[in-house]
Amino acid sequence: MRPIVMVAGGRYIERARKGVPVTPTKADGEHDVPLLIGVVGHRDLANAPELEDQVTAFLGLVRKQVPHTRVILLSSMAAGADLLTVRVATALQMAVVPVLAVPKDLFERTFSPGFEEEVAEFRRLLALCEDPIVLPAPEGTTYDAVMSDKGLLDRQYAAAGAYVVRLSHTVIALWDGVETTDIAGTAAAIRYAECGVPSDLWDERDPLDLADGAAVRWLMAERKAPKKGPARPYCDWIYPLSYPRGGGPASPDRPDAAAGVRRLASLLRDGALDRLDEFNREARDLTVAARSSERVHGELAAHVRSLLPEGSTFAASAAQRRVAEIRARADYLAGGAKQQGEWYLRCALGLVVAAVLALELFAHVWHDRLWVLGLYAVALLAAVHFLDKRGRCFTRFVDYRALAEALRVQFFWSAAGLTDSVSRHFMRTHRTEVEWIRQAAAAVEVENALSFATPAQDGAGMNHARRVWIQGQLDFFRGRSEPLAAKGRTLATMSTTLARIGAWLVFGTLFVGWLIGWGPGESEHGSVHTGVHPAAYITVTLALLLVGAEVVRVYAESGEYTTNARRYLWMTSVYEQAERVLAECGPGGSSPDAARAAATVRSLGKAALAENSEWIVLHRHRPVELPHSIVNSPHHS
Repeated sequence: MRPIVMVAGGRYIERARKGVPVTPTKADGEHDVPLLIGVVGHRDLANAPELEDQVTAFLGLVRKQVPHTRVILLSSMAAGADLLTVRVATALQMAVVPVLAVPKDLFERTFSPGFEEEVAEFRRLLALCEDPIVLPAPEGTTYDAVMSDKGLLDRQYAAAGAYVVRLSHTVIALWDGVETTDIAGTAAAIRYAECGVPSDLWDERDPLDLADGAAVRWLMAERKAPKKGPARPYCDWIYPLSYPRGGGPASPDRPDAAAGVRRLASLLRDGALDRLDEFNREARDLTVAARSSERVHGELAAHVRSLLPEGSTFAASAAQRRVAEIRARADYLAGGAKQQGEWYLRCALGLVVAAVLALELFAHVWHDRLWVLGLYAVALLAAVHFLDKRGRCFTRFVDYRALAEALRVQFFWSAAGLTDSVSRHFMRTHRTEVEWIRQAAAAVEVENALSFATPAQDGAGMNHARRVWIQGQLDFFRGRSEPLAAKGRTLATMSTTLARIGAWLVFGTLFVGWLIGWGPGESEHGSVHTGVHPAAYITVTLALLLVGAEVVRVYAESGEYTTNARRYLWMTSVYEQAERVLAECGPGGSSPDAARAAATVRSLGKAALAENSEWIVLHRHRPVELPHSIVNSPHHS
């Protein structure tokens, strides 16, 4: 058995260092997943100094809540609230990714004549930011057409606001609370965060799609030229309507229903932050360990080579290689969590058997030895403790494996020349604590600008996706399906065999007792037993056989070998179909068709994401129950 990789606890890292001090550096966070904070707000702020202090305080609290996570601010870089927040973020040494509605030179022309100082500040701050993301012009138009048409320009502003809201985990809104009907502006961005982004500004979405929107931290702003309109009552947080609405609507009988909804939404947001920061903490620890452990470094490199094998003719970009590095860490951590969870499960089930043995011995053999009953209690409590630790490990395994799968699809979509975003297709109908995975994928996408990358013009990327992704996954699923099914059958047979042996043991005991004349408390000569009745040992053995059968069944169910074998068979057929289509229409195929090949790779990625999202939702909180016999089996003293 391989040693358990105790990355989270740091014990493995200490062993990996072998006495050589390794100090974490800023570069250790290069391959983690950032947290995206968006900003929307008014241009003409009357209380800018007060708001600047509030933004500083809020960003400081966020950094304290996620100390192991890089925070990136998304900003449209407009005058007023946007530049104010960027100024605070850069002062706090946070990264800023500008989201520009039009290219920089044209964007400067959107500042009003009275905002010359803001233009200078825009240029200064832009030089401190990361490379900007420039939204493409509406289909069929050009940037020059956008600049000459106020309607098109407003739509570009709306698209920039929608992009910020759609991909941010949290949005800071410097807003006066006045509702307007404009398609662009602060009120519109709040609507997008609360109700979802309209399909004309984003991809067509299903009416049941819940994933758009973000939690909004509302900071009350005052405008130099207030607008008229209905004003919303102030609240510190505005949550998407797609968040779980537990407790039902507010009513005279339930005046606290709204507060309950807010508490639930707050827990959801905080839980996502905690999960993201936990992953980044483990990823940074792993990077530290890889610097001093050749084994860890080699295994991480092997995970990277699963996407970028040596000798490949595909030249990956820096962004694609970075996605491969992040995915390697997620996959490595998932494997370590799975190993830990399996070890805890085996320990727990072994303790269950020990607890049953102690209880049976006390009940049938050693009535006067209370310390044996104490062993039962200790073993049972230890089993429950190990099952709890196994549950936490399994949750981490499922989460990290799901993140690794999402990044795998994102990598190969990008390699094949597709600008599709995984976050638009992954877990789109779920608002639970697992949403952090979709948000993490979105953060990787934004930081590397994968959705706006220039599609590959040659067939090297498509051939790379076919050879490494499709054929590699096809070999994996084919090779794993039958062994998993065989293991499931073996464990089922073992459980049934143990139960049958126990049943035959009962019949054998009854038959032998009838032959030699065993009675309750008497020997075959009619004298009363003064020691342990011989049948007691048989009863203890019977209990161990039955609980052994139950333990094997629980172990088999926890591994879901038969279920996973069916999943792998289904995915095998999906990848086989993709391979057949690309063999025909891919580069070098019998009937090359670039559009059809791209559609096939896109559909394959969606199928993989859909299957993975179903798997994570169904299995993330599936507990392993103790065999009922250790609590409910009858005992007679």
